[in-house]
Amino acid sequence: MHPASIHPCIQLLQQGQTQALQTLFSLYHAPLVFFAQKLISDVQVAEDIVAEVFFKLWQKRKDFHSMPSTRSFLYISVRNACFNYRAHLRYRSKEQQNLLLLHADEEDIQHDEAALSQRLQSMWQAVNHLPPKCRTIMLLSFRDGLSSKEIARRLQLSVHTVRNQKIRGLHLIRQRLENNSYENGKSFKRA
Repeated sequence: MHPASIHPCIQLLQQGQTQALQTLFSLYHAPLVFFAQKLISDVQVAEDIVAEVFFKLWQKRKDFHSMPSTRSFLYISVRNACFNYRAHLRYRSKEQQNLLLLHADEEDIQHDEAALSQRLQSMWQAVNHLPPKCRTIMLLSFRDGLSSKEIARRLQLSVHTVRNQKIRGLHLIRQRLENNSYENGKSFKRA
């Protein structure tokens, strides 16, 4: 942009003249604080955000060539800083809620972990009582994460046989767990 077409205040700003920054500050400070306050409802934080934005303006002063682009920079920067501030507050609030929940539920978690450990132990015992071929297929599927096709290839069986053995294994495990829960006076209700 040709220097003659640049607003005199912006020319002085580009040259590092602090009176240009003071002029822009006196023009835009109050409206920007009002704008920020509407977005975040905290006057002190709004003041801080506007001050930081004017500092950024000073740092980037050579990038501006017109009053409209400078004004846009100020308002957009304030808006973005306010949105970032609100996001930070939401994050901190969520973090504090999570800490309170963790603290409040510590005993429940320990109890749940003990119950889960007991259930897993019962499940592994049930798996170990499966017929050998069925147990092998169940372990390859659920422990190793192999698909029915991969298990069939590895054990040289048909995919249909593998699927039937998985269904049989799940039925036998469920039956054993139900019998154990009945014997122990507990019930393993499915969620």
